[in-house]
Amino acid sequence: MILHTCKGWRYAWVIMGVFGVIAALGFEFVVTRERGVVKRPAPTESKPWDQESNHVYRLLLNPNKLLFLIASYFFFGWGYIIYFTYLIPYLVNQGIPSLYAGLIWSGIGFAGLFNGWIGGKAIDRWPSGYTLASGLTLGTIGACGVITDNMFFTVLGATTIGLVSFITPPLMTTALLRRHVPHHAYAPSLSIATAFFASGQIIGPIVGGLIVEQYGLPFGVASSAIFMAIAAALAVLYGQQQRKLEIRDLPIRS
Repeated sequence: MILHTCKGWRYAWVIMGVFGVIAALGFEFVVTRERGVVKRPAPTESKPWDQESNHVYRLLLNPNKLLFLIASYFFFGWGYIIYFTYLIPYLVNQGIPSLYAGLIWSGIGFAGLFNGWIGGKAIDRWPSGYTLASGLTLGTIGACGVITDNMFFTVLGATTIGLVSFITPPLMTTALLRRHVPHHAYAPSLSIATAFFASGQIIGPIVGGLIVEQYGLPFGVASSAIFMAIAAALAVLYGQQQRKLEIRDLPIRS
Protein backbone atom coordinates (compact mmCIF):
# COMPACT_ATOMS: atom_id res chain seq x y z
CA MET A 1 0.00 0.00 0.00
CA ILE A 2 2.75 2.45 0.97
CA LEU A 3 4.82 1.50 -2.10
CA HIS A 4 1.78 1.99 -4.35
CA THR A 5 1.13 5.41 -2.77
CA CYS A 6 4.75 6.49 -3.26
CA LYS A 7 4.60 5.48 -6.92
CA GLY A 8 1.38 7.44 -7.35
CA TRP A 9 2.96 10.59 -5.93
CA ARG A 10 6.01 10.09 -8.13
CA TYR A 11 3.77 10.05 -11.19
CA ALA A 12 2.03 13.19 -9.94
CA TRP A 13 5.36 14.99 -9.56
CA VAL A 14 6.43 13.88 -13.06
CA ILE A 15 3.18 15.22 -14.52
CA MET A 16 3.62 18.49 -12.64
CA GLY A 17 7.18 18.73 -13.97
CA VAL A 18 5.92 18.25 -17.54
CA PHE A 19 3.41 21.05 -17.11
CA GLY A 20 6.19 23.20 -15.63
CA VAL A 21 8.33 22.66 -18.72
CA ILE A 22 5.38 23.54 -20.96
CA ALA A 23 4.76 26.71 -18.97
CA ALA A 24 8.45 27.65 -19.15
CA LEU A 25 8.42 27.21 -22.92
CA GLY A 26 5.31 29.36 -23.14
CA PHE A 27 6.92 32.14 -21.10
CA GLU A 28 10.05 31.95 -23.22
CA PHE A 29 7.96 32.25 -26.38
CA VAL A 30 6.15 35.34 -25.04
CA VAL A 31 9.38 36.97 -23.83
CA THR A 32 11.08 36.29 -27.18
CA ARG A 33 8.25 37.96 -29.06
CA GLU A 34 8.18 40.96 -26.73
CA ARG A 35 11.94 41.39 -26.73
CA GLY A 36 11.96 42.72 -30.26
CA VAL A 37 9.53 45.55 -29.48
CA VAL A 38 10.97 46.69 -26.17
CA LYS A 39 12.99 49.84 -26.46
CA ARG A 40 16.40 49.36 -24.96
CA PRO A 41 17.79 52.43 -23.17
CA ALA A 42 20.86 54.04 -24.63
CA PRO A 43 24.09 53.67 -22.65
CA THR A 44 23.79 57.28 -21.51
CA GLU A 45 20.29 56.56 -20.16
CA SER A 46 21.31 53.59 -18.04
CA LYS A 47 21.15 54.00 -14.29
CA PRO A 48 23.86 53.23 -11.76
CA TRP A 49 22.50 49.80 -10.85
CA ASP A 50 24.76 49.30 -7.84
CA GLN A 51 23.52 52.52 -6.29
CA GLU A 52 19.90 51.63 -7.06
CA SER A 53 20.35 48.14 -5.60
CA ASN A 54 21.72 49.57 -2.38
CA HIS A 55 18.75 51.93 -2.23
CA VAL A 56 16.32 49.01 -2.62
CA TYR A 57 18.01 46.99 0.13
CA ARG A 58 17.93 49.99 2.46
CA LEU A 59 14.24 50.38 1.72
CA LEU A 60 13.31 46.74 2.26
CA LEU A 61 15.52 46.00 5.27
CA ASN A 62 14.80 49.21 7.17
CA PRO A 63 12.66 48.53 10.30
CA ASN A 64 10.99 51.90 9.72
CA LYS A 65 10.06 50.97 6.14
CA LEU A 66 9.35 47.45 4.85
CA LEU A 67 11.40 45.06 6.98
CA PHE A 68 8.41 43.67 8.90
CA LEU A 69 6.52 43.03 5.65
CA ILE A 70 9.46 41.17 4.11
CA ALA A 71 10.03 39.18 7.33
CA SER A 72 6.33 38.27 7.39
CA TYR A 73 6.58 37.00 3.81
CA PHE A 74 9.64 34.93 4.76
CA PHE A 75 7.92 33.21 7.70
CA PHE A 76 4.76 32.65 5.69
CA GLY A 77 6.81 30.75 3.11
CA TRP A 78 8.41 28.79 5.95
CA GLY A 79 5.10 27.89 7.61
CA TYR A 80 2.82 27.15 4.70
CA ILE A 81 5.31 24.86 2.96
CA ILE A 82 5.58 22.70 6.10
CA TYR A 83 1.81 22.34 6.18
CA PHE A 84 1.44 21.40 2.52
CA THR A 85 4.50 19.13 2.54
CA TYR A 86 3.36 16.93 5.42
CA LEU A 87 -0.44 17.21 5.31
CA ILE A 88 -0.97 14.42 2.78
CA PRO A 89 1.46 11.98 4.51
CA TYR A 90 -0.38 12.74 7.76
CA LEU A 91 -3.76 11.98 6.17
CA VAL A 92 -2.51 8.73 4.64
CA ASN A 93 -0.93 7.80 7.98
CA GLN A 94 -4.37 8.31 9.57
CA GLY A 95 -5.76 5.65 7.27
CA ILE A 96 -7.33 7.98 4.69
CA PRO A 97 -7.17 6.34 1.23
CA SER A 98 -4.90 8.08 -1.23
CA LEU A 99 -7.88 8.96 -3.44
CA TYR A 100 -9.64 10.77 -0.59
CA ALA A 101 -6.41 12.50 0.41
CA GLY A 102 -6.14 13.70 -3.17
CA LEU A 103 -9.74 14.93 -3.02
CA ILE A 104 -8.90 16.92 0.12
CA TRP A 105 -5.98 18.46 -1.75
CA SER A 106 -8.33 19.26 -4.64
CA GLY A 107 -10.70 20.86 -2.12
CA ILE A 108 -7.89 23.14 -0.98
CA GLY A 109 -7.24 24.06 -4.59
CA PHE A 110 -10.95 24.70 -5.19
CA ALA A 111 -11.06 26.99 -2.16
CA GLY A 112 -8.01 28.72 -3.62
CA LEU A 113 -10.10 29.68 -6.66
CA PHE A 114 -11.89 32.18 -4.42
CA ASN A 115 -8.73 33.08 -2.54
CA GLY A 116 -7.46 35.62 -5.04
CA TRP A 117 -10.84 37.29 -5.37
CA ILE A 118 -11.34 37.60 -1.61
CA GLY A 119 -7.77 38.74 -0.99
CA GLY A 120 -7.80 41.20 -3.87
CA LYS A 121 -11.04 42.80 -2.71
CA ALA A 122 -9.79 43.00 0.87
CA ILE A 123 -6.38 44.53 0.13
CA ASP A 124 -7.89 47.03 -2.31
CA ARG A 125 -10.31 48.24 0.35
CA TRP A 126 -7.95 48.00 3.33
CA PRO A 127 -4.33 48.25 2.04
CA SER A 128 -2.75 47.52 5.39
CA GLY A 129 -0.55 45.03 7.17
CA TYR A 130 -3.54 44.37 9.42
CA THR A 131 -5.44 42.95 6.44
CA LEU A 132 -2.52 40.65 5.66
CA ALA A 133 -2.33 39.63 9.32
CA SER A 134 -6.02 38.68 9.39
CA GLY A 135 -5.56 36.09 6.63
CA LEU A 136 -2.40 34.72 8.23
CA THR A 137 -4.18 34.46 11.59
CA LEU A 138 -7.02 32.45 10.07
CA GLY A 139 -4.43 30.23 8.41
CA THR A 140 -2.74 29.71 11.77
CA ILE A 141 -6.05 28.62 13.28
CA GLY A 142 -6.65 26.31 10.33
CA ALA A 143 -3.25 24.65 10.72
CA CYS A 144 -4.08 23.96 14.38
CA GLY A 145 -6.95 21.73 13.26
CA VAL A 146 -4.52 18.82 13.13
CA ILE A 147 -4.00 19.07 16.90
CA THR A 148 -7.62 18.03 17.54
CA ASP A 149 -6.96 14.62 15.95
CA ASN A 150 -10.42 15.02 14.40
CA MET A 151 -10.68 14.57 10.64
CA PHE A 152 -13.55 17.05 10.31
CA PHE A 153 -11.57 19.87 11.95
CA THR A 154 -8.44 18.87 10.01
CA VAL A 155 -10.28 19.14 6.69
CA LEU A 156 -12.03 22.33 7.80
CA GLY A 157 -8.65 23.82 8.73
CA ALA A 158 -7.16 22.80 5.38
CA THR A 159 -10.10 24.40 3.55
CA THR A 160 -9.64 27.58 5.60
CA ILE A 161 -5.99 27.74 4.63
CA GLY A 162 -6.92 27.22 0.99
CA LEU A 163 -9.54 29.97 1.22
CA VAL A 164 -7.57 32.74 2.97
CA SER A 165 -3.92 31.75 3.43
CA PHE A 166 -2.74 30.07 0.25
CA ILE A 167 -2.64 32.67 -2.54
CA THR A 168 -3.74 35.69 -0.49
CA PRO A 169 -0.46 36.48 1.37
CA PRO A 170 1.66 36.67 -1.81
CA LEU A 171 -1.08 38.68 -3.50
CA MET A 172 -1.36 41.12 -0.58
CA THR A 173 2.40 41.43 -0.17
CA THR A 174 2.75 42.25 -3.86
CA ALA A 175 -0.04 44.83 -3.63
CA LEU A 176 1.49 46.47 -0.55
CA LEU A 177 4.90 46.65 -2.22
CA ARG A 178 3.36 48.27 -5.29
CA ARG A 179 1.68 50.90 -3.10
CA HIS A 180 4.68 51.77 -0.93
CA VAL A 181 7.68 51.30 -3.22
CA PRO A 182 8.72 53.85 -5.87
CA HIS A 183 7.82 52.72 -9.37
CA HIS A 184 11.43 52.44 -10.54
CA ALA A 185 12.29 50.23 -7.54
CA TYR A 186 9.24 47.96 -7.68
CA ALA A 187 10.68 45.20 -9.89
CA PRO A 188 13.91 44.68 -7.87
CA SER A 189 11.95 45.01 -4.62
CA LEU A 190 9.54 42.27 -5.68
CA SER A 191 12.47 40.08 -6.74
CA ILE A 192 14.17 40.46 -3.36
CA ALA A 193 10.89 39.85 -1.49
CA THR A 194 10.34 36.71 -3.55
CA ALA A 195 13.86 35.56 -2.70
CA PHE A 196 13.09 35.88 1.00
CA PHE A 197 9.85 33.94 0.47
CA ALA A 198 11.72 31.23 -1.43
CA SER A 199 14.32 31.05 1.36
CA GLY A 200 11.51 30.30 3.80
CA GLN A 201 10.31 27.56 1.46
CA ILE A 202 13.79 26.05 1.44
CA ILE A 203 14.20 26.11 5.21
CA GLY A 204 10.65 24.99 6.03
CA PRO A 205 10.73 21.36 4.83
CA ILE A 206 14.10 20.78 6.49
CA VAL A 207 12.90 22.07 9.86
CA GLY A 208 9.56 20.32 9.38
CA GLY A 209 11.33 17.04 8.65
CA LEU A 210 13.36 17.31 11.84
CA ILE A 211 10.18 17.99 13.84
CA VAL A 212 8.37 15.05 12.21
CA GLU A 213 11.25 12.69 13.01
CA GLN A 214 11.40 13.89 16.60
CA TYR A 215 7.70 14.29 17.47
CA GLY A 216 5.70 12.61 14.71
CA LEU A 217 3.55 13.74 11.81
CA PRO A 218 0.69 15.41 13.76
CA PHE A 219 3.00 17.79 15.59
CA GLY A 220 5.09 18.28 12.46
CA VAL A 221 2.06 19.45 10.46
CA ALA A 222 0.80 21.58 13.35
CA SER A 223 4.22 23.21 13.75
CA SER A 224 3.44 25.18 10.60
CA ALA A 225 1.03 27.20 12.75
CA ILE A 226 3.99 28.49 14.80
CA PHE A 227 5.66 30.08 11.79
CA MET A 228 2.41 31.35 10.32
CA ALA A 229 1.65 32.97 13.67
CA ILE A 230 5.07 34.67 13.57
CA ALA A 231 4.24 35.89 10.06
CA ALA A 232 0.90 37.26 11.31
CA ALA A 233 2.59 39.05 14.22
CA LEU A 234 5.14 40.64 11.88
CA ALA A 235 2.32 41.75 9.57
CA VAL A 236 0.68 43.45 12.56
CA LEU A 237 3.95 45.23 13.29
CA TYR A 238 4.07 46.36 9.67
CA GLY A 239 0.50 47.64 9.98
CA GLN A 240 1.50 49.63 13.05
CA GLN A 241 4.48 51.04 11.16
CA GLN A 242 2.18 52.04 8.31
CA ARG A 243 -0.14 53.75 10.77
CA LYS A 244 2.72 55.75 12.30
CA LEU A 245 3.86 56.94 8.87
CA GLU A 246 0.32 57.92 7.92
CA ILE A 247 -0.11 59.92 11.12
CA ARG A 248 3.26 61.59 10.62
CA ASP A 249 2.37 62.56 7.05
CA LEU A 250 -1.03 64.02 7.97
CA PRO A 251 -1.21 67.80 7.36
CA ILE A 252 -1.19 69.90 10.52
CA ARG A 253 -4.48 71.73 10.92
CA SER A 254 -4.76 74.98 12.80
